[in-house]
Amino acid sequence: MGSLHTKLIIAFLAISLVGTLLAAAYVWWTTTQEFNLFLTVQNRASILERLAEAYRTGDGWERLERLPDGALGPPRMPHAVAVRNRIAVVDAAGRVVWGGRGYQRGEMIPLRDYQEGVPILVDGREVGRLLLEYGPAMRDQPWKRFMNRFYLALGLGTVSGTVIALLLGVVVARSLTSPLRELTQATRAMSAGDLDQHIPVRSDDELGELARSFNQLSDDLLASRELRRQMTADIAHELRTPLSLILGHAEGLVDGVLPASAETYEIIHDEARRLNRLIDDLRTLTLSDAGELTLEREAISPGALLERAAAAHGADAESQGVALTLDVEDDLPLVNADSDRIAQVLHNLLSNALRYTPEEGSIVLSAAMSDEGVSFAVRDTGPGIPEEELERIFDRFYREDKARHRHDGGAGLGLAIAKSLVERHGGRMWAESEVGRGTAFYFTLPAA
Repeated sequence: MGSLHTKLIIAFLAISLVGTLLAAAYVWWTTTQEFNLFLTVQNRASILERLAEAYRTGDGWERLERLPDGALGPPRMPHAVAVRNRIAVVDAAGRVVWGGRGYQRGEMIPLRDYQEGVPILVDGREVGRLLLEYGPAMRDQPWKRFMNRFYLALGLGTVSGTVIALLLGVVVARSLTSPLRELTQATRAMSAGDLDQHIPVRSDDELGELARSFNQLSDDLLASRELRRQMTADIAHELRTPLSLILGHAEGLVDGVLPASAETYEIIHDEARRLNRLIDDLRTLTLSDAGELTLEREAISPGALLERAAAAHGADAESQGVALTLDVEDDLPLVNADSDRIAQVLHNLLSNALRYTPEEGSIVLSAAMSDEGVSFAVRDTGPGIPEEELERIFDRFYREDKARHRHDGGAGLGLAIAKSLVERHGGRMWAESEVGRGTAFYFTLPAA
């Protein structure tokens, strides 16, 4: 139905209109009835003359019932039938000859009601009485009764309109506060540790958007908690492996089980380096996520960054029989980047590409203009990555090849670090892959 702002305006307008229209309708109806009666009372002398004339020329009251509706009222008086029902005519004996005020023709009325009627005189003799809606106390001042009833109608109309407006306001208020109460309860539950909270989405306005955002927040917090638990378990596992090897070989040397050879010391040294590298990676990732990683930015050529990376990995590519080539567009602008950190990004991407590219395969490093500055790419001709796993390759400790040994494959932090460093520079990173045809990693850097 639109925004909450629009709903509130429509609700307040509807409440005001309903209250006003109800009050106006009630006052109109009551005032019309009272005013007609007021006119009737004001013209009772004319009515009395007509009744007397009807009695005189009609052999008593026998012809009175043949008078048309409203004939007793003043000329051009509206709602004559309604007024007729609020007066009655009785003969001298108290028998009703003109029904009204709840009396039927031929009925005998109580003496008290007869005494409150206005006498109908024919040649100075009382032949009946005209019964009006009120007694003799107000008979001489009908305008006072009319004004009192008008004020009463106005007051009742205002009160009824106010009550209806209040009821509508309560309905509107409940429709607005109900989702807020649900949100408050869900928030309190989350603050108590229960993150699995969802509130129903009942509209498409701001409250509905708030409910959807809250539900998304709940899902994200749950996923973050599970990721943190998994990450903690992965870190513990990654640290345990080199530590166990170092501790086992050290104990073997102390107990004399292992010989004090260069090979034994080399294993201990390699595991210590691996452990140190893992700690450095975790520190880099943590600082980057927290925005505390220091970047030494400078204007640097995209071609120079790629040439540096190709030179660093050229020997490894040649030893594996992989062709490593550059494809850099001419006249590219300089990029504003920390050359050492971008070299680390390219190192992680190239190491990953070399690990999966088979012999006689190829890796292409490229740079081209883009709407976001300069777009870099590392393309290989490896086996590719299945689509269902492509979105997870940047997760920490995630390995696409689960059968690969951890010692050979690393800790699964390289791509996560590369993406975090690129985002720290104000760029973005993504991957595209086709199974059997290779994988391409892209990232952008802003121009200097």
